Amino acid sequence: MDILQELVNSLSEVIDRHLDDIELSILRVYSYYGSISLYKASMLAGFAVSTTYKKAKKLLELGLLRSDSLHTHRITVKGLLQCIAQKVEDAPFMINKIKLIWRVDAKFEELCSYLIVFARSLKKMCISLSQVDNIDDFRSTARYIFTPLMYYLLADTIGVRPLSDIISRILNVRSEIVKMCEKLIIKSFNDFFVIFTLRMLSIIAGSKSKAVILLYNGKNDIDIMDLCNNTIEEIKYRIKKFREKNIDICGIE
Repeated sequence: MDILQELVNSLSEVIDRHLDDIELSILRVYSYYGSISLYKASMLAGFAVSTTYKKAKKLLELGLLRSDSLHTHRITVKGLLQCIAQKVEDAPFMINKIKLIWRVDAKFEELCSYLIVFARSLKKMCISLSQVDNIDDFRSTARYIFTPLMYYLLADTIGVRPLSDIISRILNVRSEIVKMCEKLIIKSFNDFFVIFTLRMLSIIAGSKSKAVILLYNGKNDIDIMDLCNNTIEEIKYRIKKFREKNIDICGIE
């Protein structure tokens, strides 16, 4: 399957509302012209000012447009993804626009693959695109990818697992797709976890029968340690060895 068509199909599965032709046209104008007023958007789209104002209000409420100032607005990444899902002919331009907003150095196929993984993550969590918070910041997408993986990691057997293998398995994404965007996935995880100044994650979670620590090495592996079946000495030893390989991380005391 063509990767662009696979992206369109994946996004179509997570949009819970279809925009009409007027709404899509307004979004398209904003995607091409950047931050402009509603009056200018109405002129460019060829609709009455009152119609544009009414439709734009809905697009703002849905998070597909955002206000830059009192009088100007611009399209969001959510708006671009909505356009891709509904208008495949505009997809290449919209994807390039996302690349510019996210400021990521990625080839077209890499970004398409990453967006497929992102869409499959939403589907796995039963979240629609309309429920997603602001994702104009690239690193904010990592939590949507990491969350469904977390449940899998807690339920699966203990041990070191390559991140790409985990993602391919739990999100039901073809391994070649994951491999294609592996660098972007690692970048998003690294950028997101830097918010907490952590590359080592200490996550105590699960039920009464499962409590684990997850160690993410900032590269391509997650190590899972079962707190119930490992002695404190063993856990401390493994964390120590982990730190020796990752001197830039914050640790668990």
